[in-house]
Amino acid sequence: MIRLRTKLWVFFVCISLLLYGVAYMLYDNSQRSVEEYNRSFNRFLLLNNVSQQTDHVLDALNLYMNEKEPNHLGAFQEKKEKLEAFSKRLKPEIEHQKNALLLSNYSNMLSRFLRESELTLNYVNLGEDVRADYHYAQAVKLSRFILETTQDLIDQELTDYHPFYAGMVQKNQYLKSMGTALFVSILLIAGLFTYWFAGGITRPVEALVKEAREISRGNLAGAEIQVKSKDEISYLADAFNEMRSKLQQFIQELKEKAVLERDLQEQKVKNLQNENLLREMELKSLQNQIHPHFLFNTLNTISKQAYLEGAEKASGLIESISQMLRYNLRRINNPVTLEDEVQHVKNYFSILKARFRDRVRLSIDVEPSCLSQRIPVLTLQPLVENAFIHGVEGIETGAEIGVHVFEEGHRVVVEVIDNGVGMSPETVRQLMQPEEEGERSSLGHSTGIGVHNVLKRLRLFYSTEEVVRIQSEQGKGTRVQLLLPIDREGRDQDHVQTAHC
Repeated sequence: MIRLRTKLWVFFVCISLLLYGVAYMLYDNSQRSVEEYNRSFNRFLLLNNVSQQTDHVLDALNLYMNEKEPNHLGAFQEKKEKLEAFSKRLKPEIEHQKNALLLSNYSNMLSRFLRESELTLNYVNLGEDVRADYHYAQAVKLSRFILETTQDLIDQELTDYHPFYAGMVQKNQYLKSMGTALFVSILLIAGLFTYWFAGGITRPVEALVKEAREISRGNLAGAEIQVKSKDEISYLADAFNEMRSKLQQFIQELKEKAVLERDLQEQKVKNLQNENLLREMELKSLQNQIHPHFLFNTLNTISKQAYLEGAEKASGLIESISQMLRYNLRRINNPVTLEDEVQHVKNYFSILKARFRDRVRLSIDVEPSCLSQRIPVLTLQPLVENAFIHGVEGIETGAEIGVHVFEEGHRVVVEVIDNGVGMSPETVRQLMQPEEEGERSSLGHSTGIGVHNVLKRLRLFYSTEEVVRIQSEQGKGTRVQLLLPIDREGRDQDHVQTAHC
């Protein structure tokens, strides 16, 4: 006969093995993810080391050319050897199908850079300064190409890293689901074992069942159960006898607990009723709010009435307000074109002009090829508003704000210029930081969208940190330039929009 303890130990060992197996599998997958991440990080580090070591070789060579000291020559040789070592690691550690051609050109440039550096050194030692300067200039040019190609390789590595990250997230989700399934499976196994184990001890406890039935009828004064066996069942009988002696005490405690639970349940019902009342009040409050379309229709009606009564300026002003409200309530996650943003700025400035008249002048100059550039909604108007509020609002006459849009290389530049009070270097530094530092000071009045909000949405929309360039001098004005990658899919040819307000 297998003792109960033996059965329990077998069950414990099996469950432990299952748990340890699951834990090892999760640990192994985690280690693989870490190793893959380390390999990716080492590739970035190697490319960065190559770029930096190239500059170090040039610096050491330049020092030797100028001073011709032996220690500078030793430093040059040491840095050149490090660069050669880094170059040899490129192909085995970084090369793959997508970057094979680019990496081959990169390696050739490094080899040529090393040759030009060595030729420069030879001609310096021979005293032929003209040839030495020529080869040094070639080495400098190659170092620039190496720096650009390094950036291209890093960008390609970052592009390839996104699918790896998505796969890692998916893998973690799969492991999470599998872990849950294994946990449920272990619970099922435990349930089956319990059922089997209980069946194995059913017959020895039939006597206990008989007495338990008596207890279930309310008879707690029965005789004690005597079990002659010296196994676990005897202990069970003793426990049963003790249980019966204390059952009355337990029943009393259960009654007291039942009273407490009933009170708690009643309190829960009251809390639910209060929550329902609050929700009904919230619903009524929402139902009493004016629908935005009612406000738009009302403004349009007032605009038409003003036009019929001869107040054409008031009609135009109301129309501008209506268009601004409708534009501001667009879904902020849907992109628009620069043409839409420029029109929104015109509507905003027409409202400013009605208030400040000729105190401020707005000029807009947009290249036609840029009109269809897609950008996040409410990007341009907050910048113009910021230029007005923090730049030129205090100027009585001669205040100017300019909006210029043009292509520059592979980017579209959106430029907002004012001749206002300018900003301190500290303010410029805070605006350039990706963090939300200083957000309160850069909020817009009409939209509630500040400069930091605009820049954050641009960084997310274009997946790049290089989206803004700010030039400012206190007392002379500010120039804010948005650097937007060209949107090839949405480009078409439109007419030049030039407006002077």
